[in-house]
Amino acid sequence: MKVGLRGKLSIALVSLALIPLVVVTMALVRVNVRSLEDSAKNYRLAVAHNAVNAVRGTLEMARSELLTARRILRQKGLDVSERMRLLRAALAGADVIQSIAIFSAKGQLADSFVEKGKTPYIDAPKRLSKKVMKAALAQTVHYLKSQKGQKGQFAIPFVIPVRLEGGRLFGFLWASIPIHFLHKKLKKLSALRFEKQSDRIFVIDSESHILSHGKSAMLGQKVHKKLDEATRFVRQGLGYTLKYDKQGVAYIAALEPITELGWIVVAQDDIGKVFASVRITLQRALIVGSVFALLALMLGLWMGQRLAEPVLSVSEAASKVASGDFRVRVNVPSHDEVGEMARSFNQMATDLQGYETQLIEETRIRTDLSRYLNVDLVEDIVDKRLPLKLGGERKEVTVMFADVVAFTPLTEQHAPEKIVAILNELFTFLTEIVFKHDGIIDKFLGDCVMAVWGAPVGDEEDAFKAVRAAEEMLRWLEVGNSRWKKELGVTLNMAIGINIGEAVVGNIGSEKRMEYTVIGDSVNIAARLESLARPGQILMTQALADHVEEEFDCESLGNYQMPDGKRSIELFTIVD
Repeated sequence: MKVGLRGKLSIALVSLALIPLVVVTMALVRVNVRSLEDSAKNYRLAVAHNAVNAVRGTLEMARSELLTARRILRQKGLDVSERMRLLRAALAGADVIQSIAIFSAKGQLADSFVEKGKTPYIDAPKRLSKKVMKAALAQTVHYLKSQKGQKGQFAIPFVIPVRLEGGRLFGFLWASIPIHFLHKKLKKLSALRFEKQSDRIFVIDSESHILSHGKSAMLGQKVHKKLDEATRFVRQGLGYTLKYDKQGVAYIAALEPITELGWIVVAQDDIGKVFASVRITLQRALIVGSVFALLALMLGLWMGQRLAEPVLSVSEAASKVASGDFRVRVNVPSHDEVGEMARSFNQMATDLQGYETQLIEETRIRTDLSRYLNVDLVEDIVDKRLPLKLGGERKEVTVMFADVVAFTPLTEQHAPEKIVAILNELFTFLTEIVFKHDGIIDKFLGDCVMAVWGAPVGDEEDAFKAVRAAEEMLRWLEVGNSRWKKELGVTLNMAIGINIGEAVVGNIGSEKRMEYTVIGDSVNIAARLESLARPGQILMTQALADHVEEEFDCESLGNYQMPDGKRSIELFTIVD
């Protein structure tokens, strides 16, 4: 059949319109798919990291419960029956563990306790291997390979060493963490992050078998070959994302390691659901281009612009999210698949922004608090284990006052800016030394530092740690003086007073402004000792000297009459 010029032009116009329409639409969708895929990978990595934190939170909870039992064993002045009663009470109040086994220093099973009305997840061994005991002593807490219990449920045994006063090894504590405790957390997190789908987050063990999953039928099964191959990279401590096909379904997965257990957390989703709106948009674009072939040029451009604008908006927003800007949102008022894709993207960005805000806020709180308190106390406050409320309690504490001797003449010889810089440098190192030895900074008093051990949580080593910290301060000052001698022409000296005794510990002030501090006569005596100490000298009371005489040689300097005239105290110092 002969085709005339009108027909040829019509065919050419239709061809010229349809081909660019198809090519442009496909290119835009492809760009959007890549951007959305990057965002999806980042989102799943964030979810997997969140799941890792949930698992580690459970491990930390179980470790904290077993540490409570260790503190009971290390507590002085308790007979066997009272110690056993306290251990059972601690076990009854535990959320994770429900049985505890006590092993001797040689690894033999000495005794075991089970929460009333419960059965152990797994039975404790009759003896700990030398390898397990060595690892527990080196790591403080040692997690063993997961085991299958009598009821078919898996649990993670772990061991911590118990040392008595002076560092003598008493034995080991053994407990187990049930895997089903993790199931609930991961199913809830999966339903929250993946539109009520509770099986999108799961855990695989060191042999690539599924250890925790939203579907119980998947437990114990070997993971897909692609996931198994990816674990080689993840076990090196790096996050990893990949795409793979399983039984005709394409998945996108993010893997995050839990190195201390040899586990890997996987967060995956159906790629078809993630990118369904993009495929539908492409199909509709081709249909529209075919239907309006006669109006190809004008209508094609109009439809291309109409379809390209929302897709480009999502693509541009996805690029911003991929670069870390989670505040971006896409405004697509339509109710078709493109609009649904935009709303899904907005929800994803909102979730990421919330997670980022929470992370930033927690980091800010920890950073601010760590300027005053050690890391363990900061964690107790952030996790609300230590309530910030007015009031106090009596506790035995060790108090130190460390003062720069003859600092006033130095301020008269140098510019204030120089003095402040030196004080800041000095206080920085003194603070690090106090934190290193598990103390807290109570306050800075001009050129004096007040530090406390035993609050809010006491330890049998508090007195030793305070004296060790004082000695390290004087050693560090010798290093600092080598430079300050050149800059100032003088050297700095410190006088230190330390005392141990009972004091009131708590938050003092008002509801809007409070200070965590210690108050009592023992604090006043420590301050008095600091004022009596000579440069480079550490003064202490007889009570403190009696505590630390096993490690330090203490020499008596005679009695000192207190200003009230009613009592005197015997002064001691450390013999080099």
